[in-house]
Amino acid sequence: MFVFGDEDSSARRFGPVTLGVLALVVALSVAAALWHPERGSETAAPTPAGSLDPLAVCRQNVQDAGLSISLYDSAEPLDARKLVEGKLRWEAQHCGPLVADDPDRLQLADPWLVTAKAEQINTGVDRAICPDPAACTQARQKSGEDVSKVRAALDGLGYPAAEVRLPEPADGVPLSSVLYGVPLDQSACLVAYARIGEGTVHLPPVGRLTSGTCLRP
Repeated sequence: MFVFGDEDSSARRFGPVTLGVLALVVALSVAAALWHPERGSETAAPTPAGSLDPLAVCRQNVQDAGLSISLYDSAEPLDARKLVEGKLRWEAQHCGPLVADDPDRLQLADPWLVTAKAEQINTGVDRAICPDPAACTQARQKSGEDVSKVRAALDGLGYPAAEVRLPEPADGVPLSSVLYGVPLDQSACLVAYARIGEGTVHLPPVGRLTSGTCLRP
């Protein structure tokens, strides 16, 4: 009887300790379960979620930069058109290299040989989509009519072989633009795009794709 009484006494002493340890483990598990989702949401929050546009982040930076940096070197007050022109230049400098960095493009040995020709084409497209630059200050949704307008401008400039279409994510240009590719010589292309309602983003010449074309089908 004495032995069994001693075992009961031990059980009474260690029972609360065991329950306390189990309660602590459960509390820590619940805290961990609540903490991890919160930490994951903090990581995902800054990402422009759901966007297929390869330049979504870059475009947002352009919009922010338009409010925070000097866009042109002048003592005149900033007007709407100069803000747009500054934004397009900023975009060409910071977002445009995605086109040239396409791994399927051949390296262009001497881009300066066709740079002047490329600039003339960009300027011609600019005039076609923004005949009155002062009124071309507000981006708008692109349409099939805009594709036809850009194609007609390139035809008028003497480039009927130019490729014009709406962009896809793999092109490396904003999906809200109209993309055009113009053969400049046997190895070089102009690949640039028009911001409808604002103007063209003047990109430098790049090499042709390994398929020989300027744009993917």
